[in-house]
Order: sequence, then C-alpha cells, then structure tokens
Amino acid sequence: MDAKAIEEYAVDAVRDCLNYSDHLSSFIAEDDKEPSWDGHIYIYGNKKNKEHLEGRLPVQVKGTVQTIIANETIQYRMETTDLRNYLRDGGILLFVVYIEQDKKAMKTSTQIYYRELTPIRLKEILGSIDSSQKTMLVSLKKMPDKVAEIDNMILNCYSNCKRQTSFADTTLPSYEELNNAGLVEGVSIPFTCFDANMRPEDIFLKNDAYLYVKVRGLEALQPLGGMTDEKFISHEKKVPISVNGILYYNNCNVFETIDRIVYRIGKGLTFTHLKGSNGLNINYSSPKMLRDYVRDQRFMIAAVNNGSMQIGSIQINLNNSDLSQFEISRQTERYEFYNKVVRLFEIIGCEEDVDITKLTHTDFRNLSIMITGIVDNKVVEGLRNDLQPLMYVDVGSLRFLIGFDKTDKEGSYILKNFEETNVYAKFRETDDDPKIRFPKYLLLKRDDLLSLSNIPFDHILTSLQSLPSHNHVYNAANTLLLEMIAAIDKAEGRRREHLFITALEIADWLCTIPDTAWEPCIAKLNRIQLIKRDRALNDSERNDLYDIIEGNPDHPRILVAAYLLLDERTRAQHFYMQMAQEEQNEFTSYPIYHFWQ
Repeated sequence: MDAKAIEEYAVDAVRDCLNYSDHLSSFIAEDDKEPSWDGHIYIYGNKKNKEHLEGRLPVQVKGTVQTIIANETIQYRMETTDLRNYLRDGGILLFVVYIEQDKKAMKTSTQIYYRELTPIRLKEILGSIDSSQKTMLVSLKKMPDKVAEIDNMILNCYSNCKRQTSFADTTLPSYEELNNAGLVEGVSIPFTCFDANMRPEDIFLKNDAYLYVKVRGLEALQPLGGMTDEKFISHEKKVPISVNGILYYNNCNVFETIDRIVYRIGKGLTFTHLKGSNGLNINYSSPKMLRDYVRDQRFMIAAVNNGSMQIGSIQINLNNSDLSQFEISRQTERYEFYNKVVRLFEIIGCEEDVDITKLTHTDFRNLSIMITGIVDNKVVEGLRNDLQPLMYVDVGSLRFLIGFDKTDKEGSYILKNFEETNVYAKFRETDDDPKIRFPKYLLLKRDDLLSLSNIPFDHILTSLQSLPSHNHVYNAANTLLLEMIAAIDKAEGRRREHLFITALEIADWLCTIPDTAWEPCIAKLNRIQLIKRDRALNDSERNDLYDIIEGNPDHPRILVAAYLLLDERTRAQHFYMQMAQEEQNEFTSYPIYHFWQ
C-alpha cells in the first residue's frame, strides 16, 4: 500500500468516527502540505452552526500498516521538531491509525489511537529527552467506542489546551514554591462535558486530567502538571455493616478505577466489581497489625459462621464465595489468643500496635506469660527463681516494664503492671534525712522513657505532688524532668506528645515551689528550655531569662544556660570558659546543650 493510500485510509477512518457526533465536525485535508498539521476538529454546543461554535482543535493524523491488535495502548515514533511546533501552537490532538488490509477478502480494517498533546503534556514529554534528540516514542490510547466519550475527550482536550496555552513558553513554579510564598488559594481538576447527566467520576477516570492551582493575583488557573493514566477515586461510604443484626462497621472504603470498583471493609476484606459484569469477587487477607486483625477476625468469624453479611440494605451470601482459605476452627483459636493480647494492652495502657506477622517464639512466650499473670490473674509458674522485682519484657518492637512478685513456690510469680507494682525508690544522703518513699517513676531514665510502652504518664505528676515538701523531692522531680527533656529530643509522634505534656506539667509545678524550698531560677530555666523546643520564646519568657542573668552574676553554669536560650552563643561561650573542666564536661551532658549543637 503506497503512502497516499495509507493517508487516505487514516483520514477517512478519523472522519467516519467523528461523523457520528452531534457536536463535532472534522476539516482534515488529505495530501495536506502543512509541515506539522492536517486540519482541525470544530466543536459545537447544541447545534452545528456558527452561533454554537465553541472553538476548533488542531489535529494531526498518522497512518501505518500494522496488524490490528487488542492492545489498549501503542507507541508511535514522532519527530521532536513536530512536537516542538505543537507546543508553540498551543497543543494538538494526535491520531495514529492502524491499517490492516485483507486483499483476498478485499477488506480493510482500521483501529484509531489518540493522544491529547496539550502544552503541559508536551512540555513533560520534551523535558524527558535530550534537546538534540531527533525522534522519540509517544504513547497513545485506543479511541473510545462510544460517541459521548469521544465528544467529551475532544472537548476536554480543547479546554485544557486553551487553559494552558499562555503558560507554554514559561517556567512554572512548583506547588511547593507557590505555597511557601503564601500564593495558593486553591487546587482544582477542571473538566467539561456535553451531557450534564454523566457522572463526573466517569469523565475524570476516562479522560486526561490536569492539576491547576489558583494563584493569588492571577485570573487564570496555573497548570501544575498532568496526572498519570493510572487514576483512581477513593472515598469513604457511610453504611452499616452487620452480621445477624450485630453492627461491626459503620463505613467502608470505595476505590474506583476506569474498569472496576473495589469496596474495602476493615483492613482485610475486599469486594471487587468489574464494570459491565454482574458478579463480585470476594477476597480476605488477615491484617498484620494486632488491633486491625482482632477487629476484622471477629467480623469474619461471625460472617462465615452465619453464611452471610449485611451491607446497608444488601444481603451478601457467602456460602458460594471463595473463602476456602478461612479455616473457621483454626482462625477462631488464633482470634481468641490475639483478643487476649488486645485486652492485655488495654490493662497495661499500651497505645501502640504490633505487627503480629513478625512475632518470634520468644515474643509468644512473653505474651503468654503476661496474659496468664495480668489478664487471667493467675500465678505464673515455671520461671527462673532469681527474677528481679521489675523486669523488662519485650514483644516485637514493644517493651514493657512488669512487676514480678515472688511467691513461696519456687519459680512462681504474681505479675503486676508497672503502674500497680509496689516498687519504690529511696533517696537519703544522711541519716537525718526523712524516710521518703519516692514513686517508682523516678527510676525511669531517658532510654526507658523512649522505649517503654506501658508508662502511665497521666499519673506521674500526681505521684510527685503527693510527696512531702522537701528539697530532695524537688531535686528528684527535676532529675526526672531532665530525663524527659532529653527523651523529647529523640522522641516522635504520640510518645513525644505524652513526654512534652508531662514534662511541662512537672516544670509548671516546680515553678510554683516557694523560693525557700527550692531554686526558682533552675525551675524557670528548665521550663523555658522545654518551651523553646516547641516554639519561639515570647517577650515575657525572654525577660525572665534576663532577670535570671541579672540575679546570678556569679554562677557561670546558669549564665551559660540563659544565654543559650536567648540565642546569644558568644556570651554563652564567654561564661562557659569560666567553668572548671569538670563542670564543662558535666554541662555538655545536660539537655540544655541541645541548643549549642
């Protein structure tokens, strides 16, 4: 087949395809002499007349003799000169037509592929190659087989080309740059269609989509970039999910792609509906995290035993579903064990979760010991006879501090959560000092505060406040405060939040102690260094620091701390050099040194 025949077949295929539309007219020339364009598609509103003309979209049609295949996408080699011409002209709709001829049957078949080459898409394509490259492969998609989808595709291509043309020759700032400058007023994904009754979700999934940002001071939306073809829509659907009248979930998550809808219940159960079909594919994979596993297993055991579940008003029969991997007796046994683990975590105050797929034999043994002693309230037997009253117990990535009270029977112990243990600390420098039972929380060091998962942070302050007023009490509380501040510098997430709140409570309390009972400048310094880890100091706090400096001219250690908190490092260095070497070494171990590093 010669080049002229190929071109005629290709152009005719595109024309014939567009002739079915009530909104599109093609003006595509055969044997066109223009260097990079073949013509235009005219886009109309309600009627094909001048009064309803929306605009026109440039097109390029390429034909190639190929065996027609079922592929949804192809690649076609284009000259980069043409692509740069398209960019300068504001974009184009590219068609590539596969032509297959059966001479015996005197029949010619065609398959049209297309690519929306908007200015932003062209910039992305050309930006991925070297400027000296002469040709490159361009990906195209199979032409839709419904007239309405073709109409909307071409209308959206035209609309996006129009929005992007003025930005074709400019270097666009990124979203991060605009947002950091405070210029972002909103982000949108605009699209248009002819049929107001079409689902916006379908238009989004089936057409090219672009992110645009509304920039303060600009009338036009600025494009940020094109989205990939692997688009999906996700949302939460409020719907009661029950078994035999018992509610288990209040919602499910819905994920929709161009060809399927997936409903996810909990973390492990999915229903997949292929668009255009009647059936559902049901799949269950037990979650890895403990609490998710227990919740999902409770639901699955009930549903499988009942043979069905209720999602809103829809009854789903599970008897014919492929849940053969769900061995009900074994799954029930595992569920009962892990349900006791969740109960254990609730009793000891562990908010964190654990990946049950990574637990070792030792982890399971430790869990069984704690379940027996703390959940079941039974004496634990068969342990070593020399265990300490407080022991670290590890489970996966978690660590607990558990009390082991020895009984009269060898190797037998009564277990208690750290909060319930009778362990206490003693601080007596001389025989004349009062006998004070200091709370066990004063035994905690920085590493404990960072690693233990059963610290009752909300009890620490009240345990300190219940002690008698004495210098030793306040020194001990301040020592714990410093350990907490040191831990805060390494902690993250909820643990850092717990540490910060508790430390601030202790610091505030120490600041209320009368001057005659303790050192107010130490209390203020520690409170301010804690606050500085969270935000900039205000004028009142800075004035407090200057008052401390003025009131302690002969205490280099206090002066160094105050100047560090004021960000006056030169002054801090001056007084640091006045300290003895031993004092300098000690100072570097304090949390305040964080502001000098």
